[in-house]
Amino acid sequence: MNCKFAFVAASTILVLIGVQHSAKAQSPPSPVSAHAAYLKDHASGYAWFAHAANGYAGVPLILLRALPDLAPDIWGTPDEKFSRFGLFPDPDSPDNPLPLGLSWDSLDSAHAAKPPHPVSLTCGACHIGRVRLDNGTYMMTVGGPNTQFDVRKYRKAYELTVKRLLDPPNGIAETAGRLRQIIKDKPANYFFRNFRGISDKDEIDARQMYSSTVGGKDFAVLVLAGFAEKIRQGEIAVDKQKATSYSKPNAPPMDGGSPGQADGSGDLIPRLLMLDTITLIGPEGYNREFRKLTFPALPNELATVTDILSTWQQGSQNFAQIDGSVKSPFFRNVAASLAVAGEPKYVNVLNAEFTANFISRLPPPAYPFAIDTTRAARGQDLFKANCAACHKPFNDIVYPADLIGTDPNRSRVLNASGLALFLKHFVASVPANFETTDSKNVKYRPHGLSPADIIFDRSKLADQGYVTNALEGLWARAPYLHNGAVPTAHHLLVPAERPTKFVRGSIDYEPGKLGFAWDIAKLDAYRGIDATAAVFDTTWDSASNAGHDRNLTIDSNGKILRKGWDGAAGAGEIRVRLDWGGAENREMLADLLEYLKTL
Repeated sequence: MNCKFAFVAASTILVLIGVQHSAKAQSPPSPVSAHAAYLKDHASGYAWFAHAANGYAGVPLILLRALPDLAPDIWGTPDEKFSRFGLFPDPDSPDNPLPLGLSWDSLDSAHAAKPPHPVSLTCGACHIGRVRLDNGTYMMTVGGPNTQFDVRKYRKAYELTVKRLLDPPNGIAETAGRLRQIIKDKPANYFFRNFRGISDKDEIDARQMYSSTVGGKDFAVLVLAGFAEKIRQGEIAVDKQKATSYSKPNAPPMDGGSPGQADGSGDLIPRLLMLDTITLIGPEGYNREFRKLTFPALPNELATVTDILSTWQQGSQNFAQIDGSVKSPFFRNVAASLAVAGEPKYVNVLNAEFTANFISRLPPPAYPFAIDTTRAARGQDLFKANCAACHKPFNDIVYPADLIGTDPNRSRVLNASGLALFLKHFVASVPANFETTDSKNVKYRPHGLSPADIIFDRSKLADQGYVTNALEGLWARAPYLHNGAVPTAHHLLVPAERPTKFVRGSIDYEPGKLGFAWDIAKLDAYRGIDATAAVFDTTWDSASNAGHDRNLTIDSNGKILRKGWDGAAGAGEIRVRLDWGGAENREMLADLLEYLKTL
């Protein structure tokens, strides 16, 4: 969800180097795809998406870059460049001192980057992924999920840093001294690398700030104290989750260990409730009161982890979020930015606008391995007969969890109080007179939208469920189901073979099963290459791998009429297969999987 300058050589992003396969009736992918062409033609939009900070607040750049020196056991060494959290270097900007997905520049000229240059996440942190090719090189999937980014591990690292370095008596003062020494010892231009127009003098001035005083107070101490307070606030919100929505004994890990996943709604609710509490009570005593208060908006005993979603072809989706709750394309991006910025006043609204337009027609990257075109042609017919009615653009149907059998938690996260909380803060994130232009070049004011055009009310049980859209770029969207509980497309289509535990966070690929490396028996080998590899356990609350596992009878619009096939299909009824297990379906399964690679 971010960037401003059209300096990106986007045409280089998806040129595949040395990918060669040879097999009968197979065709290698074209090195020039619609995806690469779109990035080249929309370089400015890509810049906002990949490089613009989602918020105007964050961790000061010099402090962030010093954290690996201050606590290498938490952050890794400086040379790791935060890779243990699933972030990776920007191949088009080798001088960038930060990995792709982190930026101090909002690209909004009205909020120009200035000292101390706070760093925030960009859209690319979550929505630019990678796959490792056969020759060991990497292919970036712009708009796809970053299946390695462990956002909760990243958050926990800040909490550990505060506890270890800033909470002890004299911790802030001692750490300020260490920070100043680290800054002094680094070579010239170490922190900014003259990136984004930061001159030699700018860096010298930025360094000197940490040895200066402001209002008679040590600047480094002020920075660390403010940093610590913000991190503590976030930790209190997380503690509230652990006592409510993540209170079951089998709750998913809250402090890391589930790369490629997030809980946008579930995590944002307590943070906004804390913000309201501080506003009501004041900065003194909010901690004590917040811990004691009961909030109806919090979904008690209802963990709601979901996979990071792809953002391809968003213009063909009538509803966003996995539960279909956010209707406005503009506010979809406002919501995502708010989850990063934490407060409405820090949301980069221009980024929400430009990103919404960029991803409205962003095509997925082409499958980078060989495809058996003969099988794929047969698989296309199977897809049309069994999948296309539900997985189509502009689908308005929200499927109840009990009908498709998937874990229901995420569909029930928003009650009436939660809905009102989101609507309030989404709207507050946008200036009253802000005017935006949509992907069809129509101008409008977001404040002129009705509440129903911003967020669709999913608080009533009858309206709760999951949306199914087209399957563009399916190959890069593994693991599958809304909660990522099924490792490959093969396992999705053969429910009896779904593993209870599997590995997430490896970006090696298994073309045969259509998904990333997953075998838990190879965990150590995966971790030897990808530090982010972790075990996913489907017995966690919200992590069930059930669903999409029983054949259905539907109508021509894709509405489910009933589970199973009870005799011949009646008038207007279509029988679709979801379970492709069994020897009798083996060839058809192979054909369907081959076609899915082409989407």
